[in-house]
Amino acid sequence: MSVVVTRGRPAEDGAERADAEVRVEGRVAARERWTAPGAPELEVVRVEGSGPAGLDPASGQECRVRVRVRGRAQRVTLTVSLPEGTRDERVTFYRDARLDTQRIAVVGPARLEPGEHELRWDGRDRSRAQRIALSGSWTLSVQSAEREALERPPVTREVQVARPRYQPFWPWFGGSDVIPAGGLHRLGLDMAKRYDAAPMRRFANQGQFVSVLRQAAVGVMLTHGHDGQVGLGTWTNPQPILVSTDIQGKPFKDVHALFIYSCRSGVGPLPQTLLDAGVDVVVMSTETLLKVEADPYLGSLGFRLLGYGLPISRANADAAAFAQSVIWEPLNWAARAYLRDWKGIRSAQEGMQVWVAPGIEKATEKLVPARHGNSRN
Repeated sequence: MSVVVTRGRPAEDGAERADAEVRVEGRVAARERWTAPGAPELEVVRVEGSGPAGLDPASGQECRVRVRVRGRAQRVTLTVSLPEGTRDERVTFYRDARLDTQRIAVVGPARLEPGEHELRWDGRDRSRAQRIALSGSWTLSVQSAEREALERPPVTREVQVARPRYQPFWPWFGGSDVIPAGGLHRLGLDMAKRYDAAPMRRFANQGQFVSVLRQAAVGVMLTHGHDGQVGLGTWTNPQPILVSTDIQGKPFKDVHALFIYSCRSGVGPLPQTLLDAGVDVVVMSTETLLKVEADPYLGSLGFRLLGYGLPISRANADAAAFAQSVIWEPLNWAARAYLRDWKGIRSAQEGMQVWVAPGIEKATEKLVPARHGNSRN
């Protein structure tokens, strides 16, 4: 009896194969095909899911990593980390959040057979907040326990996370010749240094408002309002489009801050409803305001310093104080008495208030570094 072994070419998946014949007195008594696992190999075929500006999880994008496993089944893990040598503000932010910048997100391990597979990262960190990762370049490392045991390095690729969006809403003060858009424009120029500054949007109903704001990190609105409502329409016919009982679930879980300059919209449950819908910080008014005060309020140094790390509550207070000095202090006593006593109008310094979600520190919360909100508040 003899055994003849013919070794074949390695298979596409890296496994070793051989054909064996068992012969007895020159005749073939049996044939077998033997397969031995090859060395564990991994290949990143491609990285998909990003838009032109990078990965934007707030708009529903996911990072999809196509991986080819060769040689044998492997326990594969995808790890997201800061690129080596990074020295930007992301290092400090994640260190303060007590999150390892070499493992801000981990997918797996998953046992994968030889062949092509897809690993998905939702673009969020693994902290309790499950926040969308700060914008910038991130390293994707694909490694298996089998390769690590052989001291082989992970396979890496880079992915760019898009800048969070700043979304202003066009002022709705129909029938008035006072359109306080100057301060809104100046604020937008400053926000564009850190955020993806989206064009001003108009909306005709609450559904449009929700669909646009849910993709943003920061929103600013100037419009009419009354107790617990934000109005849409003209001064003589405001149509309430944002009512506290109309927002269900957490559509704004990734919204960090929302600024609404609108008369008395902060009266009642609306601020809390917005927080319950996912917003981290809400700034609204509990008083009737002057339209002309919106311009110096939003265009003030206080708001412009938001991009340099001034806390939101401090920026609101400084901006309101500046608007007070520009609009109210030059008035004589008669004009001031007319506005306050007859019209019931108050200054932004008296009206604009700050509400925060649980776990958010009101005195210290900032817009720097530019980021989305705490999705778990």
